[in-house]
Amino acid sequence: ALACQHLCVLEVVQDPAVKPLMAKHGVIAKQPDEGKPIALRRGHPPRQHKPSKWAQQFPKGQGDRQWDTPTESLVMAGEASSVLKASEPARLRLMHQKVDASEPKVACKSLARETGESATSRGTSNSEDDLDEDVLVQVSVAEYIAQFLADCGVTHVFGGHGGAVVPLINAICRHPDLTWVYMRCEVNASLAAAAYAKLGGGLGCCIGTSGPGASHLTTGLLDAELDGCPVLCITGMKSSDKVGVSDFQDIGQTEIFKAANIASSKTAMHAGSVVALVRAAASAAVSRCSCCHLAIPCDIQQDMLDDPPRLIQPLEDARRTVSNTWTLRTTVAHMPESPPHELVASCASYLLRLRNRGERILIAVGHRGVDAGDPIQSIAETLGIPIVTTLDAKGCVPERHPLVAGVLGIFGNPGMEASLALLQASDVVISVGIHEHTQLLMTGAGVQQRRLVRIDSTSAAMETHCQAVHTLLGDISECCSMLQDAIDHRLQNLQRGSSATTVASHTARAAFPRDGWGQFITNQGDGHALTSFHGGMMNGGTLNQRPSVYRVPPDDITHGFCHPGCLLQALGSKLPENTTVCVDVGDVTLWTSLCLCLSKPGQRTLTSMRLGTMGYSLCASLAAGALRPDSHVVAIAGDGGVQMSINELATLQQLPVRKLLVIVLVNRLLGRVANEVWGPAGTAPASGCEILTPDFCKVAEAHGGVGIRLATSNPEEISQALDRALACQHL
Repeated sequence: ALACQHLCVLEVVQDPAVKPLMAKHGVIAKQPDEGKPIALRRGHPPRQHKPSKWAQQFPKGQGDRQWDTPTESLVMAGEASSVLKASEPARLRLMHQKVDASEPKVACKSLARETGESATSRGTSNSEDDLDEDVLVQVSVAEYIAQFLADCGVTHVFGGHGGAVVPLINAICRHPDLTWVYMRCEVNASLAAAAYAKLGGGLGCCIGTSGPGASHLTTGLLDAELDGCPVLCITGMKSSDKVGVSDFQDIGQTEIFKAANIASSKTAMHAGSVVALVRAAASAAVSRCSCCHLAIPCDIQQDMLDDPPRLIQPLEDARRTVSNTWTLRTTVAHMPESPPHELVASCASYLLRLRNRGERILIAVGHRGVDAGDPIQSIAETLGIPIVTTLDAKGCVPERHPLVAGVLGIFGNPGMEASLALLQASDVVISVGIHEHTQLLMTGAGVQQRRLVRIDSTSAAMETHCQAVHTLLGDISECCSMLQDAIDHRLQNLQRGSSATTVASHTARAAFPRDGWGQFITNQGDGHALTSFHGGMMNGGTLNQRPSVYRVPPDDITHGFCHPGCLLQALGSKLPENTTVCVDVGDVTLWTSLCLCLSKPGQRTLTSMRLGTMGYSLCASLAAGALRPDSHVVAIAGDGGVQMSINELATLQQLPVRKLLVIVLVNRLLGRVANEVWGPAGTAPASGCEILTPDFCKVAEAHGGVGIRLATSNPEEISQALDRALACQHL
């Protein structure tokens, strides 16, 4: 190895049973057996740990889960155990909760004290619904948090490991409703949690240890904060008596997270404050569609919560409200599931008045509105108005629909050609589930130039610099359905109360407004459709560049290379229903926005919209595979972005992802930087953008997958390669 030139990797195969011995501070490297004493720090007596019934029900080694021995100054017994005091005269037993099939399963069982007298003599039954008031419940802080996450609907927890989070991760691993996903870097863990929240619409969760484990999480959390995705971040800290005085991995976590624009960052320095803080953090994250951080020292994670009236019973009550994400949102924000009918009727009348006056109305859909595709399409068809989407809402309305103009908003710019032209010509924007409206409404000077009708699930994301004429808050799909019904009802009233001539005139104005979308939209007999139109943009050419009609110019195709547009155009028609497409950041973002056409039910797109984090696609694909294990997942990345998270291909092998297709566009260049115009009139081209890449086919094979190389734009060869790729199992 030492004689090799340039690079040599020496892979050393180690026996996992061989562990380093660190005797300096009394740390025992060997995992202690259950029930045996554990040495903590030198000078502290060993503490007797008894295995709980929970730990006996889910023993070590179950499934493929593994637990590592911490090499910190505090060592757990390898289980989230409940400490049984020797002075306690009564026997503690585990109360197995029986839950209806419609309710979420509960694993954090209550430890109840049995007295000597029988249930019959007390006149009560043994059922859990009839527990006495003096029932003693003991769970650790870590066990409580694990159960709380499950009650919030969380199924997968992403993070990195370390000594400061061993108790918490032990509890998560033993919980039957939670899956621990160990990511190779905490940056990727927070990105995966953000994608999990964006795709599932619920609360995402990531965990990191102290020091760099915590600081690495800030990138993904900021990504989630800017895109309006609810994420709860929990980090470990040194033992509470060492916080602020330890020299190893002791950093000011709350200061770091607040500096990273995470508004809510708290530290729990006592077990009694954990319940209130974790509930407040999760509630704030969901109700505000933001990120919240909670730091807990490792010794606090092991402390017991033994006050059932205040600590445990609210958790039992929360099972009926917190387990459903929408219920949690409406409960916290005091928001109804649907807006009042009079507000919807007023909004419908307003839109019809605008349409009859010939004003141009545009529908813009964000990622929170992806489940409302059908009613959005109905509104557009009724009013004859176009639809644009953000990239992470791409496909919510079939892109082959004649009124869908394409993607709006790429890298802080207004969007692709067709959507940009429509936006600039619009007078009113109906915003559906969009988190940020600056590109939609504001001039470069920060002045609102378009009127806004806003439909969203939360009022917390409303910007103070934008004013809406009408705002409908509630379940977005329900709001859109109610608005469509109100519009239809208004039109029916016009038909009943007006002459045939008046109704015909009204309908004609709605279909062919004199000053509206007349030059953009035509009536094709069976409905309205966007047409190719001319304008003063892009050298005055025909603006027909949207996914359903765009074609790669023949002059752009080079022999011996595969044009990204040709590949993505062929890919769109081959993707099955419920496919999740995870798009990275770079030139690949522009190619995917323009050339990939998604028109089948259940297809979703994930991307880093506002922060623009390279390496996002692979992290998001892991989250998509966790939520949709039986569906196809496609990650599309450039050779620069994929190398920022390619280590997570090893994480993929630990998840039940059945079909993941990773498409890497290799040009050995940071294309978005190199192709951009810098300086006045492009006089300052970017340097240092050249990169070298590994053999990605061999990388796939090294991770148990299949590698396919495509170096042609021939349609038949592209089709054959895609068929083979989509037929592959796993990777």
